[in-house]
Amino acid sequence: YTTSRGDLNAENIHYYFAKSYYGAGDYLLSSYFFEDFVYKYPNSKYVEEAAYSNAMCYYKDSPENPLDQTSTLKAISQLQYFVDRYPQSALVKECNKRIEELREKLENKAYRVAYQYYRMEYYQAACVAFGLLLKDFPDTDRRGKCCYFVIKSSYTLAINSIRSKKE
Repeated sequence: YTTSRGDLNAENIHYYFAKSYYGAGDYLLSSYFFEDFVYKYPNSKYVEEAAYSNAMCYYKDSPENPLDQTSTLKAISQLQYFVDRYPQSALVKECNKRIEELREKLENKAYRVAYQYYRMEYYQAACVAFGLLLKDFPDTDRRGKCCYFVIKSSYTLAINSIRSKKE
């Protein structure tokens, strides 16, 4: 890979090098090389596929719900970058579907965290978490539940507070 710099085949070698990591399931390294390819060869015939593959690396690296969702956020960012950069691509519809799927995963995690605060009787944290969920996901199907838990948490917090703060 490194000995091919300046070679006429460097572009192909770089692309297939990234693709080999992708095929081996090493999505972290593959994303690095695909991103590097898109940067180094913006006029390549493979650049669109490399940008999509880079986004898919993060998508496939996105963990289950209870874990840290940094890869999920990066996947959404890279998929949106692809949609913005290649709006006429046949893959745009699939990218939008995957973005929705990832956003739903983030929404589920935010709801579980907020509800956990409520169950643990950390009512102030529950109010904040449910409020952030409503702010970050205004089109959520759980809007009614979230509003209910914000009000119930606020009420319970006030009832259990000192007399001067109950009003």
